[in-house]
Amino acid sequence: MNKVMNVLIFLIIQGCAAAPKNHFRHEYQTYSVDGYLMRIFKDGSGSFGRQEELVAMGNHWSFSTKKDEMTDKIILTAYRRGFDQDAYLPMNSKIGIYIDLSSDSSEIICVYGHDFPGQSAMVRVGKNTAINTNEYGCTELTADLSKQLESEKSVKVRGKIWPDNGYITTEVNLDGYSKVVEFLRLRKNVLMEKSDI
Repeated sequence: MNKVMNVLIFLIIQGCAAAPKNHFRHEYQTYSVDGYLMRIFKDGSGSFGRQEELVAMGNHWSFSTKKDEMTDKIILTAYRRGFDQDAYLPMNSKIGIYIDLSSDSSEIICVYGHDFPGQSAMVRVGKNTAINTNEYGCTELTADLSKQLESEKSVKVRGKIWPDNGYITTEVNLDGYSKVVEFLRLRKNVLMEKSDI
């Protein structure tokens, strides 16, 4: 079993991401996993990326893993915004990718930030044909699409932010994508087994 799996299994067994009844958002645990840092808050949210990404401009994966207190629905999401290198000062874009692995029937990928009514967004992985999303900016995250994301360094996304009528296109760094998805899927099994989270 590789080092990443050992650390992830340890985190899950320890239950470090379980939300206590009373907690402060700023309390978190930090773990090093194959050159990445993972910060997990007590409410099940966290961040994942290279050390320089977490310290610098916040260009990293953010995730949420929890069991809803009212419905017992397991929520497993992650997002990463694009990074605008062309800006005078490099900064996070308003657009990015959002992954939702909560449903057993279908996993989805969305253009994070897209919220223009009646307009679709687009996702393009490598040289593959761009995928048009539904009007909510989402499309099914198929096994094939997930493999494409794992094999690329970045993905291009295009979306619109209300009320501006122009599209924003940005590139999102996929570094750590497979490890974040792996963690979310492992975390799902633990949340399903726990009765009080």
